[in-house]
Amino acid sequence: MRILLIENDFSLGRKLKNLLEKNRYTVDVATVPGDALCYGPSSPFHLIIFGVSSTVPDKHSLSTLAELRQNHIATPLLYLCSTDAIEERIQALNTGADDCLPKSFAPSEFLARVRALGRRSSSYIPELLTLENTTLDCSQYLLSASESQIRLNNKEFQLMELFFRYPNKIFSPEHLMETFWVMDSNADINVIWTYISFLRKKLKEINSQVQIRTIRGAGYSLEKA
Repeated sequence: MRILLIENDFSLGRKLKNLLEKNRYTVDVATVPGDALCYGPSSPFHLIIFGVSSTVPDKHSLSTLAELRQNHIATPLLYLCSTDAIEERIQALNTGADDCLPKSFAPSEFLARVRALGRRSSSYIPELLTLENTTLDCSQYLLSASESQIRLNNKEFQLMELFFRYPNKIFSPEHLMETFWVMDSNADINVIWTYISFLRKKLKEINSQVQIRTIRGAGYSLEKA
């Protein structure tokens, strides 16, 4: 399940992203509430988690939430309230949130609410992506080819899913860092090469007919071997 996490508190955003990824969710992170409006009714996300911090005025956050619904974006939305005040929760629910949770939540409750809202998402269908003889099972993180299969870890899956959705497109290391490691302040650009190497070994192990090519000075691309 793909989740859009909107949170401008860097520390909390990183913790939530790590928690979700450990529970096998694919997470994209945005720090500006209005970023959710970019996707329109055909949103690729199955759930939006909308964080509100003290540095973002509640009126601005709620107006963004209202605009989401006015734009017919029906994706289930979990609103993380900045306080425990019931008035804030009522206002968020009346504006269009499907569920609310104060930021003093326990991780187990947070995950339970994410699972519950995920079940409501009418757009969530286990998906298989195929290129040549190789298939990526997006619900189980399985990469298979020639009657062999191998399981990917969360970060490997995120990279491979991007390559499978956009074959032959070149992704720069900087783009991959910004997309998948934006909340990891300890990661450097070398992590990209490390994970690309992992994926190449796994593609070779299952006798895949696709490969990740290095385009000198540009980046990486998934192509027919």
